[in-house]
Amino acid sequence: KYRPQFPIVSMKAFKLLLAAVLTVSSLLLVAADDACPTKEELSPCTCDGEGLNCMGPVTLDQMRRAFRARFKYGGVRNMWIQATRITHVPADLFNKIQVQEAYIEVNNLTDFDLESLSGSHRNLYVLSLFGNGLRSFDFPGLTPFTVLSTLNLGNNKITTIPDNGLSSPYLRTLILAQNEISYIGQNAFTNSPNLNKLELSQNKLKALGPRSFVLKAHQPLMSVVSNEISHIDPTAFGDAAFQLIRLSGNRLTSLKQEVFADLATKMAAIQGVIEVYSNPLTCRGCDYSWLVQRKSDLEKVFVGFYCQTGGNLGSLTKEKIGCS
Repeated sequence: KYRPQFPIVSMKAFKLLLAAVLTVSSLLLVAADDACPTKEELSPCTCDGEGLNCMGPVTLDQMRRAFRARFKYGGVRNMWIQATRITHVPADLFNKIQVQEAYIEVNNLTDFDLESLSGSHRNLYVLSLFGNGLRSFDFPGLTPFTVLSTLNLGNNKITTIPDNGLSSPYLRTLILAQNEISYIGQNAFTNSPNLNKLELSQNKLKALGPRSFVLKAHQPLMSVVSNEISHIDPTAFGDAAFQLIRLSGNRLTSLKQEVFADLATKMAAIQGVIEVYSNPLTCRGCDYSWLVQRKSDLEKVFVGFYCQTGGNLGSLTKEKIGCS
């Protein structure tokens, strides 16, 4: 069975790693620097030169009290809220403190209000909500975060990315792997002009609709490994020359000319790759004629091209595909 090359952390592995971090943290206490409030103000959260930690059995009320402590410089560099009991983050929780990186992970959140981070509109570079229970996310609400470059929403229960959904001016990496996404709207990512790495493996996509993956960044990378994709609209990828497209582990029976011909030409010019491992390619019918005609040029573009009945792209002929 094909295994995706993008590393995807399992929940079990994440929890083991988190347990190790908590153990080490309890043994190697770092002296708080002068940016941190007093221990009494923060307890049971802690603070050191790297940032603020609220981990383990911390309640929402305790957290609210901690974030109303006095931060000398108005905030901290990093914030970790992991494996707590909270199920929602209200708008006033963080009291407008400023952070550069926020890791709010494995808390079983069902609701997250982006306004809770309003104090960091000009400071937040990384936001991770990995491993929660979010069924939706306020994508339009990202617009005020003017320096956000990485957003990790992996391992949640998100179902939809709406039309024109994402508007984040400097976002470069978006991780949506291991969700329940079955629909991506038109121009879902076009309003994020710097987005160049998009990870959507292990979702429930059955089709890539019109302009659903139009990315404006230079030579972007995208992965939709291990979905249920059997149809791709001819306009799905727009005009971009992708450096890498991972389509492995889906249900494509052919690679249609109207979808891939121009795209493959552009990608060949930059040594780009389209991975198609573990798709039920029939290698039969006139849909394959264009591939037969250009197979010498396309063998390096379509990696993992194997016919259900045996053989690869280089072995295809008009006779074998039954279209003479």
